[in-house]
Amino acid sequence: MRVSKSDGSQRTDSQAHELRRYCAARGWKDVETYVDKASGGKTSRPALDRMVKDMRDGKIARVVVYKLDRCGRSLTHLCLLIDEMNRLGIPLVCTSQGIDTSENNPCAKFQLDVLKAVCEF
Repeated sequence: MRVSKSDGSQRTDSQAHELRRYCAARGWKDVETYVDKASGGKTSRPALDRMVKDMRDGKIARVVVYKLDRCGRSLTHLCLLIDEMNRLGIPLVCTSQGIDTSENNPCAKFQLDVLKAVCEF
């Protein structure tokens, strides 16, 4: 989860509620939460960096986000992050956008590519 401001004017409650509901509906019980309060344009954020380390250490089965722009807004950074997930065999699920890269689905891949471009815009 991510919000852009750390001054308390933005909260992750709605993201957290949706993500908990989504994971529970799929029976995913061993859930680790990563929360940043920083601009999505930053490629290094404490929780994101911890998540990437956990991915590389084999501790993550999938990454579930509310929206793609919660990972980041830079197209280059998103592409690098998603490419690493693909290389590690870690699917990305964006609950509010119907993206699930765990399925070999050309439509989902197309949608993900378009949404990455929209995040950049």
